[in-house]
Amino acid sequence: MKVGENIKRMMELHGISQRELANRVGVTEAAMSRYVNDDRQPRAITLSRIAAELGTTTDALLGQKSPDEAGLDDAIELVARNAAQMSPEQKKRLLQLIAEGI
Repeated sequence: MKVGENIKRMMELHGISQRELANRVGVTEAAMSRYVNDDRQPRAITLSRIAAELGTTTDALLGQKSPDEAGLDDAIELVARNAAQMSPEQKKRLLQLIAEGI
């Protein structure tokens, strides 16, 4: 998976728009769009800020996973595909559990 795909997946999971993430990170919407579409790679400091805002690591955004993370990523992907059917409360609780390492 490319960096942009990972950023997009995490944005969807957290319900954050490109505009909102760009504002939080301190880059233009155009720059964030380029990152998400894999037209451009963010600098290390920007990638670090993106990761912090998305509650993940730069390694995860770069696609570097440990064996333990692979199972968690599969679970996150499954949830993301079915997120439309979850209530906001269910999404929030699930994100809390994931952040706590269940």
